[in-house]
Amino acid sequence: MLLRLLARGHWLALLLVLLAGGPAAATHLLGGEMTYRYLDSNGPTAAPVHYEITVTIYNNALAGAAQPNTDALVGIYDLATGAKITLVSGVNVVANSGAVVSNGSLDINYYTISRTLTPSVPAGCTVQGPSQPFKLQKFTAQVYLPATSLSGFYAVFTRTARNVDITNEVTTGNNQPLTLYTTLAPPLRPNRSPVFSDTAVAIVCQGDTTISLNNAVDADGDRLVYSFGTPYGTFASSGQNLPTQFPPLPNPLTYYGGYSAANPFGPGAGNFALLNASTGVARYGALTQGKYVVAVDVQEYRTINGREVLIGTTRRDLQLIVAACPSTVAPVLPAAITLPRAYTIEAGQSLTIPLSATQSAGHALLMTVNSALLDGTGGLNATFNGNPGTVAAGSLTGTATATGNGTVAGNFVYNSTCGEARANPYDVAVTVKDQACGGKTVADVFRITVTLPSGPTAIAGDLVACDQTALHTYTASGGTAPTVRWRVVGGTIVGSATANPVQVRWTAASGTIIAKGISQYGCLTDSVSQGVQVVPAPSLTVAGNLTICQGSSTSITVSGAGPAYTVAGGPVSGSGSVFTLSPTQTTTYTVTSVQLTANGCASTAQVTVKVNPAPAAEPIVGTTSVCPTVGGIAYAIQNPANPSYQWTVTGGTLASGQGTASITVNWGAAGTGTVSAVSVSALGCPSPATTLAVTINQLLQTVKPSGPGSVCQADGPYTYTTPAVNGSSFAWQLFGSAQGTLTSTGNSTSVQFATAGVAKLVVTQTSNPAGGICRGVSDTLYITVKPSPSTALVIQGPDRFCVNSGAQTYTLGGASGSTYAWQLNGVALASTGSSVSIAASTAVGTYTLTARETNSGGCAGPLYTKSFTVDPRPGAITISGPRFVCPATRTLTYAVANAASTSTFQWAVTGGTVTAGQGTASVTVNFPTTLTANATVSVTETSQYGCAGTAVAATVVPDNAQAPQLTLASVVATDNTKVTLTFSVANAAATPNQVQVLRREAGSTGTYTTVGTVAATATTYVDATANAAQTAYQYSLALTNGCGDLLPGTTPQTTVLVRAVAVPGNPSTPRDQGASNLSWTAYDGFTVANYLVYKQNDAGGYALVATLGANVFSYTSANGGQGFSQCFRVVAVSAAGASAALQSNSNTACAEFTNGLAFYNIITPNNDGQNDKLEILNVSLYPGNTMTIFNRWGRQVYSTTNYNNDSNYWGGNDPSIAAGVYYYLFKLPNGSTTKGWVEVVK
Repeated sequence: MLLRLLARGHWLALLLVLLAGGPAAATHLLGGEMTYRYLDSNGPTAAPVHYEITVTIYNNALAGAAQPNTDALVGIYDLATGAKITLVSGVNVVANSGAVVSNGSLDINYYTISRTLTPSVPAGCTVQGPSQPFKLQKFTAQVYLPATSLSGFYAVFTRTARNVDITNEVTTGNNQPLTLYTTLAPPLRPNRSPVFSDTAVAIVCQGDTTISLNNAVDADGDRLVYSFGTPYGTFASSGQNLPTQFPPLPNPLTYYGGYSAANPFGPGAGNFALLNASTGVARYGALTQGKYVVAVDVQEYRTINGREVLIGTTRRDLQLIVAACPSTVAPVLPAAITLPRAYTIEAGQSLTIPLSATQSAGHALLMTVNSALLDGTGGLNATFNGNPGTVAAGSLTGTATATGNGTVAGNFVYNSTCGEARANPYDVAVTVKDQACGGKTVADVFRITVTLPSGPTAIAGDLVACDQTALHTYTASGGTAPTVRWRVVGGTIVGSATANPVQVRWTAASGTIIAKGISQYGCLTDSVSQGVQVVPAPSLTVAGNLTICQGSSTSITVSGAGPAYTVAGGPVSGSGSVFTLSPTQTTTYTVTSVQLTANGCASTAQVTVKVNPAPAAEPIVGTTSVCPTVGGIAYAIQNPANPSYQWTVTGGTLASGQGTASITVNWGAAGTGTVSAVSVSALGCPSPATTLAVTINQLLQTVKPSGPGSVCQADGPYTYTTPAVNGSSFAWQLFGSAQGTLTSTGNSTSVQFATAGVAKLVVTQTSNPAGGICRGVSDTLYITVKPSPSTALVIQGPDRFCVNSGAQTYTLGGASGSTYAWQLNGVALASTGSSVSIAASTAVGTYTLTARETNSGGCAGPLYTKSFTVDPRPGAITISGPRFVCPATRTLTYAVANAASTSTFQWAVTGGTVTAGQGTASVTVNFPTTLTANATVSVTETSQYGCAGTAVAATVVPDNAQAPQLTLASVVATDNTKVTLTFSVANAAATPNQVQVLRREAGSTGTYTTVGTVAATATTYVDATANAAQTAYQYSLALTNGCGDLLPGTTPQTTVLVRAVAVPGNPSTPRDQGASNLSWTAYDGFTVANYLVYKQNDAGGYALVATLGANVFSYTSANGGQGFSQCFRVVAVSAAGASAALQSNSNTACAEFTNGLAFYNIITPNNDGQNDKLEILNVSLYPGNTMTIFNRWGRQVYSTTNYNNDSNYWGGNDPSIAAGVYYYLFKLPNGSTTKGWVEVVK
């Protein structure tokens, strides 16, 4: 079934304004609603509670209805007792409040009123059924009420009378009042009643389903529940006047039989009223036209202390007009499964709803979005298609629109913030109206619920803090917020304030810890708090050494809180108050008293024992073989890392250096000895001892020389040493197949090898102290001497090459198995072979290439160097010279612009021949006369270094175009300002220029004027700058070919200029209506065989009226009344055969004639062909006429339309038509008439 919503739409207004038949309604109240808002409690002492009350009235605007009232009387009642509160001027109602006091009631005299709804009606729209134009009137005032009522107040309004033409309610006697009331919540529950976002008069389309919006907006965010009710009328106690006690509630209106609040349109299928309790969207269906009264109640509920409480009820009393609506296709919103109607987001989250609607007829659609979220420049961040909404004065909602044809769409975007979460949803009302005649409307309400996670509900942790120095842990639980934010009073959070659990160090005697949830969008939730009592226990004293070296222990004594304690945290022994601590690393121990305070707190203390590390044992260097009695022998720590050292010597005496990293020793008699050292760190910690054993003997154990055991022969010299010993001398010897030269100094020698092979190096030590001579020979050091690469090689390769001429190879001919290190300008190359490839793309310049050979033995040779140059290729060149070759010139010259004098040039030509200049920068080329295809001239430059550049080529086009041949000039038959030229250009395909179109007046010898250009390959050209109705033109053509040669056209062509003059008829000659005299100019350009004269009457077609000779230049055409405007065209025809004849049109020339009506008033209906009928001259030129003929007694004897003398005429030959005089009345469509007489002669 089709759905439509017509409230607030143009179709509503259309139906309201177009009046249908029915009784006049003298009464004027169609419906209304009553709202209020609590303002403050700052009023006078006797009446501090301050409210604003608004009464909205829908006034009947039909002709004859009573005029709108100028005041609204409202009674105020105590909600608890029902007693009427007698208002006092100056106390309850003050100046400028919009009201006065009348008989103790609030008499509101401030109001606004709208104009009658009379919007424009689309052309062609037709509606049937009842109508109800109205005016919207709002009464607003402020009132101050006493604070004695804790329950609130009633505000009651009543006014007589409703309109009497209501279909479903008994309104006889014009005495049914409109009665409304609202509940004013007390100041303990400050409230603003919901406000409807639509008007209260709606159209229901007969036999269809209609949607009406009763959606309301509650500024307090209360939950709204919608329901139907029965409208109120009189009061049981006071009739049409305000009662003294309220409740009882007003009497409900009486329904006619079969009607009720649930069935306001009556019983039967097709009559229904459905109301969405959550959104207020109503769906109506009615079968009978009429006016129906219903009431919609909106109850607002608020959650207080965890219980939902009814705050109040707001009533809308409205009329529904059932009328016959035109049949149209309704717009369609997407189904709820595709576009949901309800959304839930978290505060701080953004939401986009892609709203759209379609209509199969493709009509213009208007989408209106209404919502409290669209608050314009207010605090809410919502837009529809980027529009934040327009808020009317006094409205709680804003609107934004979008339009489209067949489809309308827009994005509703809501960027919620942290303060916008609430239990009840925000409503977004969407209506889509078809703006065509009879267009329908669809609507729906989209609901957005903004949530906020719940905060934590409990905190677990120490409720009593015994130690202000200790950290106390607290954990928040409960709630749904993903993160917790902590705050403390009387303490300090240690670590992150958003960690859970959190650690706190308390600093005051009491404190409070507070946990608040944080949503994923950074919004804060409700908080939970916990009090903490801080009761510190007595402090402890710990005595003892708290710094030890690794591997040792320390003893501590505890006092301050009794005789017994416990110690934990590391290795410990002991009890009571004395303990031994043996940590292996720096350790913190916790000391706790066994005795508790009255609050159950134990005294605690923390002590940290610092364990300093022991240094590592360090090796000793020095000789281990000495001669007896030798003195001054040095020993040292190899790499000393500590500030002091303790030495011990056996078998000798320590001569110097105790406490330092090096000493000297005086050795005793033959035997064995030792040297020991213990290092002491800067913290005073000793290391394990290091011992070096020493042999005391006349046979010295000389240390084998140290130095490289494998060397390259060409390198060196190489150094070899044995440890120096005080009092010893050293002799060096070299043996083996590898020969070399020794250069020795004491315990060191250097060797420069001359040949490869194996060398043997030996050193002999001699010592001569007081105890006798001592000698020793070292073990032999074997040295492998490897051969080195050749020093007489050369890098082979080109000294220069052209850039991009291919990769270039360079080679160093070393030994088999060698590797090579190549570098180009100091940058290493990837190749390790004996040759390297230089890339073809290497940039122009001079380069240094180096190579070093390393043979299979790992010995490197000398560095070899070669320089080479990469020469540039010639740069880009251009060829200058003609790009076209034409019949007039076949030998052309081509050259290289700005050619280098040191280069040579190689030319090549396709389609032609080089006749001179080959090898130079300029050549002469000859092209044959038979050339029809494009030719090419190319050249390649070669530099002085033999580097060739990139060939360039120029295309030479053979332009063999011939002079243009103009064969015809003809005026366009339908436009005197255009002349069509027909022409041809032989061989025009290659010519680059356009044909010039030249024009001058026919017969002139003056200069031609260029009026246009056209492609040489075209065959026609239309000159749109002509005025062929005034001037005869001569046309010629010209073409400049690609070589610049001008090719003038041959035979020019002229146009024919015809003139027409209307000559009036001779008054003395019957039926002479004049003639058109024609004259024209001769056609010049082809041989004319004859001239054809064509005629057109008014808007008819042209017809040939004369064929004249080639030397005839005038013609007269009689006016037979064929038309008011008689136009002529002359066509010159060439002398060629009929199939190939050329035809040149002249301009069109017209003669204008009045061709007035003339009535011939003698009829002799004897069928002799003479005067047999009433003939009207030129009547065929006046279609749409009417002819009526009367006899002399005024009786009509003939009547017709479109009288035309031929198929439709009056002849008087009817036997009933007697001879005599008759009178005619002839009328034209423009209203003019002709009266006259006609005589029938029989």
